[in-house]
Amino acid sequence: MEALFSGVGESEDDEDRDVTLKSSVEFKPQAPRTTPPREAKRRRGSVSAVPSSLASTGTDPPSEPPAKRHRPAQDRRRSVLARKEYSELVPGELALVETPGRGVMSWRQYGILLKFAPGTANAIEPTTGFPDYAPNLSKITELGGVRARWDPPLFNVLWDLAPWDDMFQQRLKFLILHSADDLSDRAKSDLVDIVEFMWTHRRTFWLIGHWFFIDHHRDDYSANLHTERKKECDAVKKNYKKLLDDKVRGGLPESVLEEPGFWTFPAKCCFWV
Repeated sequence: MEALFSGVGESEDDEDRDVTLKSSVEFKPQAPRTTPPREAKRRRGSVSAVPSSLASTGTDPPSEPPAKRHRPAQDRRRSVLARKEYSELVPGELALVETPGRGVMSWRQYGILLKFAPGTANAIEPTTGFPDYAPNLSKITELGGVRARWDPPLFNVLWDLAPWDDMFQQRLKFLILHSADDLSDRAKSDLVDIVEFMWTHRRTFWLIGHWFFIDHHRDDYSANLHTERKKECDAVKKNYKKLLDDKVRGGLPESVLEEPGFWTFPAKCCFWV
């Protein structure tokens, strides 16, 4: 069960020393130079003098921080569309689905900026079949673009169609990795119990399997849907894990749970789901 539910960032300058040097070489004045003197280097953190006529007054509005200069190495980690701001995308680019190449960590799908999760020693691997990336909402413009796509009336139409019913009916209904003849009667009964749980909570499995952003600041309907989705998914995930654990302890081969016909909760999903 651990395989399925492993997860259900001054140096101090040396002081100058004055040394008196004596030389036996006769000093010869240099010829007057014909090129302008080189500007002295300024130490990091030093501020050049600004004429008083150009100095900002207390009534001037605060200036925005200078934009960070893009480095070639950063561009190599971003796709062509990821180098653009969301507001710079034209309608045709908003319809494109980029495929990240080798070394690319940021790209766009239908205009949405995506990123891979940072790899760490304790990172949880995503469940097979689920995305290993998430929308990059660190910029206000990107967050606004995602929020603008949340359409409560349109979603309500989809909700009334109960797409989870069709998802359950279209599920894989046969064993692929095992033979039913090789299973005990108790194991077969366990399979029935698992499928019944999937049927009872088919809407929750649909919710956890479809990662859509809900702008819970939009209205009361959105706020309530956002809260109830998390509450429902958390509760069913806990109960489903307990059910499967009990079945395995009772003798059900754990490998049976790897069958494509049995649904599972992703070990890792978008933080807003």
